[in-house]
Amino acid sequence: MKNRRTNAAIAAILTLLSAVYILAACSKKEEEGDYKKEINTQEIATALSQKTPTASAWINEDQYFIEEYVDIPDYIKESSIYYAKNTNDLDEFGIFLVEEGKEKATRLLLLQGYLQKRYTENQEWYNSYMPTETPKLRDAEVRIYGNCVVYAVLSSEQRTAFFAECEKLLKEQK
Repeated sequence: MKNRRTNAAIAAILTLLSAVYILAACSKKEEEGDYKKEINTQEIATALSQKTPTASAWINEDQYFIEEYVDIPDYIKESSIYYAKNTNDLDEFGIFLVEEGKEKATRLLLLQGYLQKRYTENQEWYNSYMPTETPKLRDAEVRIYGNCVVYAVLSSEQRTAFFAECEKLLKEQK
């Protein structure tokens, strides 16, 4: 009986270590994948805006568009943000080129700073005037592609297509 418990404990520890190793490998791949190191965020954002339909035209902004919610750190080298011209449409995305090693900090800045604050501060208003748009902001997503950080405030279907296109545009060609 004691031998079974020992074997079960060893098996559980090995399984746990294997899971941690696999998760670490997956996380590392996302952050260090074969993505372009230097990009022009404006060119990438323009290409994405042409492939991501919205109810109205897109308007192009720079990183200072989000300064109402967060301070922009110096490690963000370049950015481009697009949002829907129609004020009844919350469609929006942004691309940030950051210093290497600052990707996770930028993801956190966007998730917990800009997107979360924007959602919590405006949720009541959005729910009363445009309830079908609120889930876009609530479910906004931020992804890392090398030293490029991208966020999207889009419908679920649009987000899936949007990030697939990001992958194509930002993947290093071999």
